[in-house]
Amino acid sequence: ISQIGFNDKIFCGKFSLSGEVFLSACQNATINLFTSDALYKYALKDKPLCQNRHTSRFRRYHSVDENQAVVPYKSIECRDVGWAVVGVDFSSDDKWLAYSSWSPYVHLCNVKGPYEMHEALDFFSHRGVRDSANCLFSITFSPLNTHILAGSNKMCVHLYNLERKETEMILKAHKDDVNAVCYLDESGNVFASGSDDCLIKIWDLRSGCSSPMGSLIGHADGITCIAAKMDGRTLASNSKDQSLKVWDTRAMIPPNSFHNKIRVTALNWDYRSSLTRPRNMGISEYDVSLKTFSGHRVLQTLIRCAFSPAHTTGQRYVYSGSQCGKIFAWDILTGEQLSINDSVRIGHDHLVRDVSWHPYYHLIASSSWDHSVGLWTYKNEKHSFL
Repeated sequence: ISQIGFNDKIFCGKFSLSGEVFLSACQNATINLFTSDALYKYALKDKPLCQNRHTSRFRRYHSVDENQAVVPYKSIECRDVGWAVVGVDFSSDDKWLAYSSWSPYVHLCNVKGPYEMHEALDFFSHRGVRDSANCLFSITFSPLNTHILAGSNKMCVHLYNLERKETEMILKAHKDDVNAVCYLDESGNVFASGSDDCLIKIWDLRSGCSSPMGSLIGHADGITCIAAKMDGRTLASNSKDQSLKVWDTRAMIPPNSFHNKIRVTALNWDYRSSLTRPRNMGISEYDVSLKTFSGHRVLQTLIRCAFSPAHTTGQRYVYSGSQCGKIFAWDILTGEQLSINDSVRIGHDHLVRDVSWHPYYHLIASSSWDHSVGLWTYKNEKHSFL
């Protein structure tokens, strides 16, 4: 592992779809953009910036010798940020990035080029309600980059039209915060939403979204993240019930089913401050998920999860951050857990909120509240980590 130090908690880290750019978002309202080539070359040096395992604050990138440090090619000072940048995404053509926070606005910025663009997009204009109590926890560009989909703390899914510069739809989708949204395939017609009401719902824009196509039931607590395999049917989800599940949407429960009317009630506890979760039994008999993985800790923040890349792994694995400061990854077919953290001397000293697996390089970036981004490399044969 190699590490890049910053001066604040890292909430988001993401490689672009092409793999050319890595984005890192700090709590100090700064987004740094790096070339993936520079990160990979630095990671292969296997020389961490901090040799003290007990030091929680790694040195800032600009205070390290320039021959060793990886510096961003661009830094963006974020606007209208409440608490932190909580959601980010790249457009599929790498031209734009979007970020969200405790704000009614999603901000759109250019990724490359000599010019600077920073545009605020009002996601609540359709309702005429705009205040600092609005938060868009999750955002994603549509596959054709014509829209941005978002989930909010108003129990709604928002669809913003980038061509018309207006909110096209605000859908009352759930009975609690919508923490996660994602598209299921490249058509951009079908999407999923995950909520603190413990449900994942599937929607089809062609039907007008008057009601969901169906629901995926099985989690016993709120959903923190959902990710699609982009094959039109396979999803992964992280939950406050301390599990990661893999789903096939063909097993979803239709809206008129008795099982879809069952109200899953999460226990009254605050995952943001608790270090253990109380037990909540009673949902297993209705669980329609394909696989369930555990061992990681989904506490304190909305821990992210995803599928491993198609090019280097055939999307064989699912992976997640964890409150314990480790990265967890599992083989979907065998259920075997990969040993990413056990063989290294230097890891993270605080929770890992976000993890991004490079689509082509043998490189994983972990974004942590210990003020660092960890760069992990591995051998191709068995994905054994160096």
